[in-house]
Amino acid sequence: MTHPRTICSCIGLLVVACSTCAQEASSKDLNTLSMEIAAMRKLDSLSITPEQLKIIAGWVNETAEKPRDRDPARVNLKYRKAVLDLHAALAQKKAADAVVALQIKVNDIKAVDRVELDDDHGTTAPARKRAAELFKTLKTPQVAALLTSAEDSEPEELLWTALKQSRELKDKEWRDARDEAGTELAHSLAGTDDAMAQRLKEQVVQLLDKAHAMSKDDFAKSERDFQRQIAKLAGMATPIDVLRNRAVLNLATVLSNPTLPAVVEIRLKVKE
Repeated sequence: MTHPRTICSCIGLLVVACSTCAQEASSKDLNTLSMEIAAMRKLDSLSITPEQLKIIAGWVNETAEKPRDRDPARVNLKYRKAVLDLHAALAQKKAADAVVALQIKVNDIKAVDRVELDDDHGTTAPARKRAAELFKTLKTPQVAALLTSAEDSEPEELLWTALKQSRELKDKEWRDARDEAGTELAHSLAGTDDAMAQRLKEQVVQLLDKAHAMSKDDFAKSERDFQRQIAKLAGMATPIDVLRNRAVLNLATVLSNPTLPAVVEIRLKVKE
C-alpha cells in the first residue's frame, strides 16, 4: 500500500512542475505558444505512448525546424489569455472535453478579433527520415488517426486541377500554386524518398509550365496528351502507397515543429 506521505509528495512535485510550465508559457510569444499547442494536440490525437515519446525525445534536436525570424504576433489580451489557458490545459493533460472547450473559445475569439500569427513551418529532411522509422512503431488506431488527418485528394485530380489553374493564374500567384502542387504531388507519390520526390516535382513543374505558356487553342489541341501524361505520373504509386506516404509526411510535420523540443520536455514532466 502506498504511504499517504508518498502520494502527497508526488502531487506536490506535479503541482510544482505544472506551475513551472505555466510560468515559462507566460513569457513566450504567441507564435511559439501556437506552435506548441499544435504539437501537443497532434501528439494527443495520435495517443503517443511514453515509449514513443522517449524515441521522439532522442530525435527532436535534429528533426525540429531551426528557429527563424518571424513576424510579431498581433493579438489582444483576451486572445492571449485564452491561448495561455489552452496551453496550460494541454500541458497538464486535462480532460479532453475541457481542452475542446478552451480550443473553441480560442477559435471564437480569433474569428471575431484581429489576430495575426506567423506560426507556419515546413518539414525537414531529418524529420522525413525519422517519420518513416516512427511510423513502424505505431499501432493500428494511431495509423488510423494519421490517415484521418491526411489529404484525401486523388493525385490525378490534384494534377489536373493544377493544370487548369495554369490557364487562370499569373505571375507569383501562379508560381506559388505550381510549386505547391508539385511538392504535394511529388511527396504523395514518393513519400520520404527526397531524391525521387525532387525528380517528380521537376517533371510536374515542367508539365505545368508547358501548359501555362500555351495559347488557348494549342492547349485545347494538347488536352488529351496532357491527360495521358497526368495518368502516367499519378500511376507511379498505388492508392495504398499514397495514403501511407501522406500519413508518414503528416508525422514528419509533427517532428519538424520548431517547438517540439520544448513540448517533449513538457510532456516528459507530466506522467500519465
